[in-house]
Parts: sequence; structure tokens; C-alpha cells
Amino acid sequence: MGNIAELLDLSEDNLLQLIGVVYASSEKMPGLSVHEHLRMAGFLWFRQHWESLYFRICRRWKYCENQQAIQQRPLTEQLAMISEIITELFEDTRVPAAVVATLLVKRGLEQFCDCAHTSSLMERREQIKRYIALPKTVNLDVFFVSTLSPENTG
Repeated sequence: MGNIAELLDLSEDNLLQLIGVVYASSEKMPGLSVHEHLRMAGFLWFRQHWESLYFRICRRWKYCENQQAIQQRPLTEQLAMISEIITELFEDTRVPAAVVATLLVKRGLEQFCDCAHTSSLMERREQIKRYIALPKTVNLDVFFVSTLSPENTG
């Protein structure tokens, strides 16, 4: 993938699809287009890794406490900082940290980190399912079982 500025031009769906290219099995779920399949795989990857992202960005880096100072920096610099913070989480995968960072920023780190402190961690687990909206026509359980290969789920 190109530089961080180029990632900012991509839609959230395109960012999920980039994650999905790495994470998805080669067999597509019947009834889904290739784009829907990759987007869903990206969503599932995000769902599997959100907690480590949350603890790294929101707790360890203390995003909410430093939010004003961070937001005063240029967006590309914010993305570079976040990418650096999360890179080691994905050293064993091929998912680019810059793509994940861009997706998080586009969706809103304030919401992701729950800077308003409106939720417990258990409630965050439920909210994260809505953080990146799924197509209403997709049965997540069926998709998960039928499309992801065992080597990608562990």
C-alpha cells in the first residue's frame, strides 16, 4: 500500500477490504460479491483484534487523556503515530498497521476509546459490533464458519 495520505482517500469499506484481502480465505461465501466477502473478512479481523487495539491505543497510550494534543497534529502525523503504536501487534500478520490506524481514525477514536466513559468493558464488546456496521443481510455466524480458513482464525 502507498503512503498514509493515500489511505485517507479510501472509504471505510475499501479499508476493510484491504484487511480482508489478507485475512479472508480464498473461498467466497455464496451470495456475497467479492467486495462484500472482503469487507466482511476485514470486519471479522477487526472484531477479533479490537480488544488488543483498545488496550494499546486507549489504555496504554491514553488516547482520551491526550486527545486534544493529538488532534492538534496534522492527520497524517496522527496516523503515523497510531500506526507506530499498533505495529508490534501485527508483526506476525500481513495486515498493515497504517490501514488499521486509518480505519480507526476515520471511524472516530473518541467513539472507539469511549472517551465519554459511558460503557464498561463488557458493554464495549457489544458496542464494537456496531462500530463498523455490517450489511444487514449477512449472517455473521454462517459467514465465519463458511469462509475463514482455520489458519486465519487462530
